[in-house]
Amino acid sequence: QNERAGLIYNTWVWESNKRRLVYRRNQVYTEDWITCCTTLAGVSNKMNVLSAADLEMISKEELGEDKDRKKDDIKTLEEWISKSPHLQGIRKDEAHLLKFLRGCKFSLERTKEKIDFYNACRANVPAWFASWDMESPTFQKFLDWGYFLPLPGYDKHGRQVILIRSGQIVPAKTNIEEWITAILAFFELASEDNTQAQVQG
Repeated sequence: QNERAGLIYNTWVWESNKRRLVYRRNQVYTEDWITCCTTLAGVSNKMNVLSAADLEMISKEELGEDKDRKKDDIKTLEEWISKSPHLQGIRKDEAHLLKFLRGCKFSLERTKEKIDFYNACRANVPAWFASWDMESPTFQKFLDWGYFLPLPGYDKHGRQVILIRSGQIVPAKTNIEEWITAILAFFELASEDNTQAQVQG
Protein backbone atom coordinates (compact mmCIF):
# COMPACT_ATOMS: atom_id res chain seq x y z
CA GLN A 1 0.00 0.00 0.00
CA ASN A 2 2.83 2.42 0.80
CA GLU A 3 4.47 1.67 -2.53
CA ARG A 4 1.17 2.23 -4.30
CA ALA A 5 0.66 5.50 -2.41
CA GLY A 6 4.16 6.54 -3.45
CA LEU A 7 3.27 5.97 -7.08
CA ILE A 8 0.15 8.06 -6.70
CA TYR A 9 2.17 10.75 -4.96
CA ASN A 10 4.91 10.93 -7.56
CA THR A 11 3.22 10.10 -10.86
CA TRP A 12 0.19 11.77 -12.33
CA VAL A 13 -1.12 13.14 -15.59
CA TRP A 14 -2.81 16.49 -15.94
CA GLU A 15 -4.65 16.77 -19.23
CA SER A 16 -6.47 19.67 -20.86
CA ASN A 17 -7.41 20.70 -24.37
CA LYS A 18 -4.19 22.74 -24.48
CA ARG A 19 -1.63 20.24 -23.21
CA ARG A 20 -1.08 16.90 -21.58
CA LEU A 21 1.21 17.39 -18.63
CA VAL A 22 2.88 14.29 -17.23
CA TYR A 23 4.73 14.61 -13.94
CA ARG A 24 6.82 11.60 -12.94
CA ARG A 25 9.12 12.38 -10.02
CA ASN A 26 11.53 14.96 -11.50
CA GLN A 27 10.46 14.70 -15.13
CA VAL A 28 7.79 16.70 -16.92
CA TYR A 29 6.54 16.14 -20.44
CA THR A 30 3.89 18.03 -22.41
CA GLU A 31 1.74 16.64 -25.20
CA ASP A 32 -1.51 17.60 -26.91
CA TRP A 33 -4.49 15.79 -25.37
CA ILE A 34 -8.07 16.19 -24.20
CA THR A 35 -9.83 15.91 -20.77
CA CYS A 36 -8.46 16.76 -17.36
CA CYS A 37 -6.74 15.01 -14.46
CA THR A 38 -6.04 11.30 -14.48
CA THR A 39 -3.21 9.13 -13.18
CA LEU A 40 -0.56 6.66 -14.23
CA ALA A 41 -0.49 4.97 -10.84
CA GLY A 42 -3.05 2.27 -11.57
CA VAL A 43 -5.86 4.03 -9.68
CA SER A 44 -9.10 4.47 -11.61
CA ASN A 45 -9.86 7.99 -12.77
CA LYS A 46 -13.51 6.93 -13.26
CA MET A 47 -14.35 7.11 -9.54
CA ASN A 48 -17.60 9.05 -9.00
CA VAL A 49 -17.57 10.34 -12.57
CA LEU A 50 -21.06 11.62 -13.39
CA SER A 51 -22.72 10.89 -16.71
CA ALA A 52 -23.42 13.67 -19.20
CA ALA A 53 -27.14 13.28 -18.46
CA ASP A 54 -26.59 13.63 -14.70
CA LEU A 55 -24.39 16.69 -15.17
CA GLU A 56 -26.97 18.28 -17.44
CA MET A 57 -29.72 17.68 -14.85
CA ILE A 58 -27.62 18.98 -11.93
CA SER A 59 -26.50 22.03 -13.88
CA LYS A 60 -30.08 22.82 -14.80
CA GLU A 61 -31.42 22.38 -11.26
CA GLU A 62 -28.57 23.99 -9.30
CA LEU A 63 -27.05 26.49 -11.73
CA GLY A 64 -30.02 27.36 -13.91
CA GLU A 65 -28.30 26.14 -17.08
CA ASP A 66 -30.76 25.86 -19.95
CA LYS A 67 -29.58 24.09 -23.06
CA ASP A 68 -31.77 26.20 -25.34
CA ARG A 69 -30.92 29.53 -23.68
CA LYS A 70 -27.20 28.84 -23.29
CA LYS A 71 -26.27 29.85 -26.84
CA ASP A 72 -28.24 33.07 -26.51
CA ASP A 73 -26.43 33.88 -23.25
CA ILE A 74 -23.05 33.26 -24.86
CA LYS A 75 -24.00 35.41 -27.85
CA THR A 76 -25.10 38.20 -25.49
CA LEU A 77 -21.73 38.07 -23.74
CA GLU A 78 -19.84 38.08 -27.05
CA GLU A 79 -21.77 41.16 -28.17
CA TRP A 80 -21.16 42.89 -24.82
CA ILE A 81 -17.43 42.17 -25.05
CA SER A 82 -17.25 43.47 -28.62
CA LYS A 83 -18.83 46.75 -27.47
CA SER A 84 -16.53 47.13 -24.45
CA PRO A 85 -13.30 48.92 -25.51
CA HIS A 86 -11.35 47.76 -22.45
CA LEU A 87 -12.13 44.10 -23.20
CA GLN A 88 -10.90 44.00 -26.78
CA GLY A 89 -8.54 41.12 -27.41
CA ILE A 90 -9.63 39.00 -24.46
CA ARG A 91 -10.49 35.34 -24.75
CA LYS A 92 -14.16 34.91 -25.68
CA ASP A 93 -14.56 31.38 -27.00
CA GLU A 94 -17.67 29.46 -26.00
CA ALA A 95 -15.93 27.13 -23.51
CA HIS A 96 -14.35 30.05 -21.65
CA LEU A 97 -17.55 32.08 -21.43
CA LEU A 98 -19.56 29.03 -20.39
CA LYS A 99 -17.22 28.49 -17.44
CA PHE A 100 -17.99 32.03 -16.23
CA LEU A 101 -21.73 31.54 -16.75
CA ARG A 102 -21.70 28.38 -14.66
CA GLY A 103 -19.69 30.07 -11.94
CA CYS A 104 -22.33 32.82 -11.75
CA LYS A 105 -25.36 30.51 -11.99
CA PHE A 106 -26.21 31.94 -15.40
CA SER A 107 -26.81 35.46 -14.14
CA LEU A 108 -25.71 37.57 -17.09
CA GLU A 109 -25.05 40.67 -15.00
CA ARG A 110 -23.01 38.76 -12.42
CA THR A 111 -21.11 37.04 -15.25
CA LYS A 112 -20.26 40.39 -16.82
CA GLU A 113 -18.98 41.65 -13.47
CA LYS A 114 -16.80 38.59 -13.00
CA ILE A 115 -15.39 38.74 -16.55
CA ASP A 116 -14.68 42.44 -16.06
CA PHE A 117 -12.92 41.84 -12.74
CA TYR A 118 -10.96 38.84 -14.04
CA ASN A 119 -9.61 40.78 -17.00
CA ALA A 120 -8.91 43.86 -14.87
CA CYS A 121 -6.66 41.62 -12.75
CA ARG A 122 -4.92 40.33 -15.87
CA ALA A 123 -4.37 43.89 -17.10
CA ASN A 124 -3.07 45.22 -13.76
CA VAL A 125 -0.73 42.35 -12.92
CA PRO A 126 0.17 40.87 -16.34
CA ALA A 127 3.24 39.09 -14.93
CA TRP A 128 0.94 36.69 -13.06
CA PHE A 129 -0.76 35.61 -16.29
CA ALA A 130 1.76 36.08 -19.10
CA SER A 131 4.18 33.22 -18.50
CA TRP A 132 2.10 30.07 -18.22
CA ASP A 133 4.70 27.83 -19.80
CA MET A 134 4.67 24.52 -17.95
CA GLU A 135 8.22 23.79 -19.12
CA SER A 136 9.58 27.03 -17.67
CA PRO A 137 11.91 26.89 -14.62
CA THR A 138 9.19 28.47 -12.47
CA PHE A 139 6.63 25.74 -13.07
CA GLN A 140 9.27 23.03 -13.07
CA LYS A 141 10.09 23.92 -9.46
CA PHE A 142 6.52 23.50 -8.24
CA LEU A 143 6.10 20.27 -10.20
CA ASP A 144 9.37 18.87 -8.88
CA TRP A 145 8.25 19.68 -5.35
CA GLY A 146 4.97 17.85 -5.93
CA TYR A 147 3.09 20.91 -4.71
CA PHE A 148 -0.04 20.23 -6.79
CA LEU A 149 -1.41 16.68 -6.79
CA PRO A 150 -4.76 16.21 -8.59
CA LEU A 151 -6.30 13.08 -7.08
CA PRO A 152 -7.85 10.54 -9.48
CA GLY A 153 -11.60 10.62 -10.00
CA TYR A 154 -13.89 12.74 -7.81
CA ASP A 155 -15.06 12.69 -4.19
CA LYS A 156 -18.41 11.22 -3.05
CA HIS A 157 -20.15 14.48 -3.98
CA GLY A 158 -18.66 14.44 -7.46
CA ARG A 159 -16.18 17.24 -6.74
CA GLN A 160 -12.65 17.42 -8.10
CA VAL A 161 -10.03 17.08 -5.36
CA ILE A 162 -6.55 18.59 -5.58
CA LEU A 163 -4.03 17.96 -2.83
CA ILE A 164 -1.78 20.96 -2.15
CA ARG A 165 1.34 20.21 -0.14
CA SER A 166 2.51 23.64 1.02
CA GLY A 167 5.21 22.10 3.17
CA GLN A 168 7.02 20.89 0.04
CA ILE A 169 7.87 24.42 -1.09
CA VAL A 170 11.42 25.61 -0.49
CA PRO A 171 10.96 29.33 0.37
CA ALA A 172 14.58 30.21 -0.45
CA LYS A 173 14.05 29.01 -4.04
CA THR A 174 10.88 30.90 -4.91
CA ASN A 175 8.89 34.05 -4.08
CA ILE A 176 5.29 35.16 -3.66
CA GLU A 177 4.97 36.23 -7.32
CA GLU A 178 5.98 32.81 -8.61
CA TRP A 179 3.67 31.11 -6.13
CA ILE A 180 0.67 33.23 -7.18
CA THR A 181 1.44 32.63 -10.87
CA ALA A 182 1.62 28.86 -10.34
CA ILE A 183 -1.62 28.79 -8.34
CA LEU A 184 -3.56 30.85 -10.92
CA ALA A 185 -2.28 28.82 -13.87
CA PHE A 186 -2.89 25.47 -12.26
CA PHE A 187 -6.47 26.06 -11.18
CA GLU A 188 -7.48 27.70 -14.44
CA LEU A 189 -6.03 24.89 -16.54
CA ALA A 190 -7.32 22.18 -14.19
CA SER A 191 -10.92 23.31 -14.75
CA GLU A 192 -10.50 23.78 -18.49
CA ASP A 193 -13.05 21.63 -20.36
CA ASN A 194 -13.84 19.77 -17.12
CA THR A 195 -17.62 20.05 -17.04
CA GLN A 196 -17.96 18.08 -13.81
CA ALA A 197 -15.53 20.36 -11.97
CA GLN A 198 -17.32 23.44 -13.30
CA VAL A 199 -20.72 22.12 -12.21
CA GLN A 200 -19.87 20.31 -8.96
CA GLY A 201 -16.76 22.17 -7.84
